[in-house]
Amino acid sequence: MVILGLIIIVNYTFFSKCFKIIDFAAPSQNDIENFQIIVSHRPYPVTPINHSMNAARDNPAIVIDNGSGFTKVGFAGGAAPQSTFQTAIGKKIRSSGKDSPLDDLNFVSGEISSAHSSTYTTHPPIKHGVVEDWDSMEQLWQRCFYEKLRCNPEDHYLLLSEPPLNPPENREQTAEIMFETFNVPAMNISVQAALSLCSSWANEKVTHREMTGIVVDSGFGATHIVPVVDGKVFSSCIKQMNIGGRDITAYIQKLMRDRKEPIPHGMGVDVARSVKENFTYTCPNIEKECERYDSNPEKYSKVYESIHKKTGQIFSCNVQHERFLAPEVLMTPKVCR
Repeated sequence: MVILGLIIIVNYTFFSKCFKIIDFAAPSQNDIENFQIIVSHRPYPVTPINHSMNAARDNPAIVIDNGSGFTKVGFAGGAAPQSTFQTAIGKKIRSSGKDSPLDDLNFVSGEISSAHSSTYTTHPPIKHGVVEDWDSMEQLWQRCFYEKLRCNPEDHYLLLSEPPLNPPENREQTAEIMFETFNVPAMNISVQAALSLCSSWANEKVTHREMTGIVVDSGFGATHIVPVVDGKVFSSCIKQMNIGGRDITAYIQKLMRDRKEPIPHGMGVDVARSVKENFTYTCPNIEKECERYDSNPEKYSKVYESIHKKTGQIFSCNVQHERFLAPEVLMTPKVCR
């Protein structure tokens, strides 16, 4: 089954022939018989392909976009993702040093572990767009299927996104997990930049569906500049910079900490992320912008208010130069070093 999964990812001709993923047609009887011969030697039962393919053809495909910071999941045809959550897995801190055979089952999603940091440790499986912890990644996919979407992956086709410079070994590992663990009937892995061009077709102003362009994809852990020609990505022309939203958040947190803003302990990242999403902007001239803030700080400064997680009391802090300095991390990375 592992070999079959690898061939499906690498060879699109065989992929289209066996599973008819391109036109979503039913497989032929010969394809079904050949597949059943291959899986007949598996040590554990598998859903028959004819049942799985028939169910998947009648159900919308599952779309999963795993980013370094957040994961978006939903069904094909939806106007927006059904769920967006932190790309992390929380594992309970053991009170004793002994390992338990149930430790692998004792995990929660990232947002729950962040809210209970005293009892759970957070493990992000993706760094700079590349999966580094496959055990946590498999647990994250379990949360995607069974908790967020509440569906059986055997009854849906699957579309996964991947970063532009994803190693081939990671695609093979992904295919192995999806076919062997979750028994998906068919899947497709596409580069995020190509999918971004496809998403532009939903705009009413778009009269011609174009698959050629340059995509600037700035994510949580990395930024890519990707040229796409007729839907094909040329890896030799891709430019990657390991700077993204995480670095902007860390820079805002550093500026506010150096200014000694009254931020509660343990909430620095949350406050910095909210400031980044609600108060930041770009300016044409940094020096002139600094002079404006220095001359009249009360006019241009903003006040951020939130509720303390533990005490429930309201606290506030000032937002000043980080409003326009934070986006400069992407334009001039040396400002945060």
